[in-house]
Amino acid sequence: MPRRYSGASTQQAQLEALAGLESGRLRMSAFGSANTWLVPQALLRFAARYPRIELSLARVDAGTELAALRAGELDLALTTSLDVDEQTADDAIKTVRVLDDEYYLALPGGHRLAGRKRIAFKDLAQEIWIEGAHPDCLGSLEELSTLIGAEPRIGFYCDDWTGKQALVGAGLGIMLCPRLAMGDLRADIIVRRLPRSLPPRTIYAAVPGGYRAPAVDEMLACLKEVAESRPPAPPS
Repeated sequence: MPRRYSGASTQQAQLEALAGLESGRLRMSAFGSANTWLVPQALLRFAARYPRIELSLARVDAGTELAALRAGELDLALTTSLDVDEQTADDAIKTVRVLDDEYYLALPGGHRLAGRKRIAFKDLAQEIWIEGAHPDCLGSLEELSTLIGAEPRIGFYCDDWTGKQALVGAGLGIMLCPRLAMGDLRADIIVRRLPRSLPPRTIYAAVPGGYRAPAVDEMLACLKEVAESRPPAPPS
């Protein structure tokens, strides 16, 4: 992975890289569904390679990740195309695409549509939806309204994936489930594909745009390696 060193010679850059991976810390932020598979696997790989780097996963309010990165409070922040895209970057921030994350529909096991392999959006017009915290949410409600032909009826709000799954499993509603979050689905939930008219969200890693510690590039490499191994497949 390329690294940036202001005016340093090749030998000096190598010494800085070695020193930078023998000590120090790496502060990250992420969001709920990324923390179910992508982030733990990337942290595991990084820790095995660089055990002397202190890793931390910070709690940052949704929408403030880039501000925290600019302020030097974070070294890397995971975010999505709901907030940024590859054109968002400026001199202080660089965004790196990690993966495209497909959306699926999660239904209670006994749901009237559970027996179908494919479900049309129009079939969901009267359903009760379970909403989550940004960016693990229904996305643009206006877009969803257009797709299903009605304003979505949001009956429950829940920020964590364990709680959202419990609500779906209990038969209280349905939810959108990104592929990232499918590593440990409850047995009483059925997952079905959605029409292609709902585009995937892109997962980005935001990092400092200028000089950054060597550990940041190594974490980027770990994230990409995990992403290339493919998120957990939806149940058949």
